[in-house]
Amino acid sequence: MRNLDTLKLIFTLVIVGNLSMNITKAQTWTTQTSNSTEDLRAVNFYDLNTGIASGINGAIVTTTDGGSTWVPRTSGVSTVLLSVFMADALTAYAVGMNGTIVKTSDGGTTWTAQTSGTTKSLYNVFFVSPLTGWAVGETGLIKATTDGGTTWTTQTSGVTTTLNALCFTSATEGWITGNGTGTSNTVLHTADAGVTWQPQTAPAGSYYDISFINSNEGWIIGPYGAFANTTDGGTTWTDIAFNYSFQAWGVQFVSSTKGWMQVGSATNQNNSIKTTNDGGISWQGSPSPVNVVADDIFFINANTGWAVGNDGIILKYSSGTGIDNFDDNSAISVYPNPTKDFLNIENIESNTYVELCSILGNTIIAQKNNNSEKMQLDIRNLSKGLYFLKIENNRNKSIRTIVLQ
Repeated sequence: MRNLDTLKLIFTLVIVGNLSMNITKAQTWTTQTSNSTEDLRAVNFYDLNTGIASGINGAIVTTTDGGSTWVPRTSGVSTVLLSVFMADALTAYAVGMNGTIVKTSDGGTTWTAQTSGTTKSLYNVFFVSPLTGWAVGETGLIKATTDGGTTWTTQTSGVTTTLNALCFTSATEGWITGNGTGTSNTVLHTADAGVTWQPQTAPAGSYYDISFINSNEGWIIGPYGAFANTTDGGTTWTDIAFNYSFQAWGVQFVSSTKGWMQVGSATNQNNSIKTTNDGGISWQGSPSPVNVVADDIFFINANTGWAVGNDGIILKYSSGTGIDNFDDNSAISVYPNPTKDFLNIENIESNTYVELCSILGNTIIAQKNNNSEKMQLDIRNLSKGLYFLKIENNRNKSIRTIVLQ
């Protein structure tokens, strides 16, 4: 046991030493084979391995290995599916033109059409559990379900403008962005799961996408320089100087500083994805290997993401196995350690990603929690030895050395 303790100490010092030296890992986009030629409009992942992309003509492709293999699926519809969301590893929803909503309960192998009660186009969908979610679309339309889509009811938005995107940080609190008219804008907020929606005051403009990392910090983005952020849940929105004259279609942040956006046009189309390391004050190009505009992006964490576009293009972003924003968060409890069978992780935030890796940095287990403050990893079938556990939420990352006896 003494030798094992020594190895554990050495391993920990190596990890911390690498962090203190601020090692820069390679950051690259690589192409993946989608096995589809349809234009893809949306992509979403539940964890590092399980994801779905959707597009025109009802196109859907799924992966269970991080995109190394994509499998075309039959959605049963022919309309454009503009948004897709994975509520868990098996349950997902896609929405699109003419009020289309389809659902899968088997990871995307089969899909069933649902009755939305509308023929208006739905542009975005978001779920806080496999049963509870919302979809937004034309003329201020908000549809909601609490029974997995068996019934969809209409919530009152109080606006008639097109609603483009929504985001929830809990089962009750969420935001919606939409088109503006003249000097006005559309930003809505709910604290009661959509029973009531209240307008928030933001800089004038239309906003196409929204990203919140917690109940306080969020960003909204739109065309021709429309860009703002909040640090108080939208009570105040602050305009951020944005030196781009083209349309910005999407934005996603994974921390207070790190984020990405995709733009609708650029001088070089392979430079349509931008990234920031300072909360959106400045942006740099994140060139892709193909000359295509990204229609949607999704990042599971600061190191891994995907983008989709025309002609079945799927790109994967990887920045190596480095650990950014290291924070030995003592509030998180990991026990027992050493362990023989199970590893418990407690006092974690919702939407926390956990990776158990070998000492070579290879991911062995990857899981995400939804609303629970605890997780349990079954490691009974792993070999004895040293591992490291990466725990990542929207604000920081923590790493723990794990001993399996």
